[in-house]
Amino acid sequence: MLPGLRMDGPAAYLWALGHLVHSSIRGQEPAVIYESHYWKDELLRIAQSLERRRTQVRWPEASFAGVEKSVMLAAYIVRKLAEAKKLSDNTIAGNVTLTSHAWRGEPVHHLSRLDIDELYDLENPKRVTLSLLKVCHVLIHSYVFMTGFSECNEFDGLFFNSDRTRHQTLYHVSVSELVRVLQEAGKDYPSFSQLTYDEVRQDYRVINKREPPPDLV
Repeated sequence: MLPGLRMDGPAAYLWALGHLVHSSIRGQEPAVIYESHYWKDELLRIAQSLERRRTQVRWPEASFAGVEKSVMLAAYIVRKLAEAKKLSDNTIAGNVTLTSHAWRGEPVHHLSRLDIDELYDLENPKRVTLSLLKVCHVLIHSYVFMTGFSECNEFDGLFFNSDRTRHQTLYHVSVSELVRVLQEAGKDYPSFSQLTYDEVRQDYRVINKREPPPDLV
C-alpha cells in the first residue's frame, strides 16, 4: 500500500483482508472487528428493543437493568466500530440532539446522584448537540444514569452525565433520538476509504465515506 492511496469498495476490503493475513503470518495481532455486520446487527436489535420499551406498561427491576445493559453495550459497540474504522466519519461525528440541565451547585456524589431534581435545573432545559462518539464516551463513563418517563408514564428517554461532567450538566436524550442514531450506525457500511500514512503516528489515517466522491463515480 502506497501512502496516500485512495481505495473504495472491494479494493479497500481486499487490501484490509490481505493486511490481516500478512499481519497474522508475521505474528502480529490482527485488527479488531474483522467482520462488522455482527456488531451492527446487534445495534439494530438494541434499537428495536428500546423502541418496544416505549409502550411497556410494567417496569420491574429487571427492565431497568435491561435498558442500562442495552445502552451501555450499544455505546461500547459504536466506540469499537469507530476505533476499528468500520463506520463512516459522518456517522461518528453526526449530531445527537440532547437537552442539557445546568448543575445547581450542590456536590454530586454516590449518595446524592439519584436526586437529579435537586442537583440539576430540570425546569429550564437547553437544547444542545454532541457528536455520536462523544455521547458514547459519556455513557460509557456515566456517573448519573437514569431512565426518564413522560407524564403518561411512558419511557421517553435517559438522563446521564459522566464523572467529568457531573458538576456541569445533566444530559437527556429521547428514546426516539437514541433509536435513530443507533439505526444509522447499524446500517452504515462505508463504500469509500482514503488512507494516508502518518510518519509521526507510524500508522495510516483513515477517512471513511458512505459514498465515493463524485469524481470516482
